[in-house]
Amino acid sequence: MLHGIYPDFETSRLKVRVVSFEEETCRWGLFERDTSERIGAIQFYFDREAGAFSYEIDASSRDRGLVEEALEPLVQFMFNTMRLKEVGVIEDGLKLEAIGFEKEGNRQVIRRK
Repeated sequence: MLHGIYPDFETSRLKVRVVSFEEETCRWGLFERDTSERIGAIQFYFDREAGAFSYEIDASSRDRGLVEEALEPLVQFMFNTMRLKEVGVIEDGLKLEAIGFEKEGNRQVIRRK
């Protein structure tokens, strides 16, 4: 389903659903695919060329790679549909190298190729 221009989508373990959106921000809820239990959220903020995200995840769901799993299609959406040139995050603890992020000082960044 689309909410404005923002899609819902699924990964192998998650349902990722838009829970709120405005012109330059969108918040997706993270739900366990099998149980539909809400376990967290990812919020994107962006302008014409760059974006950043923040996230929250329940303690019982940490260290399972779920935020990273949800971010991969979200980042692709930001690059392919929103045409952003860069997406970054300051939060530590995420292992985002596998989906193309690189460490730059105290943040991790991925750039459109």
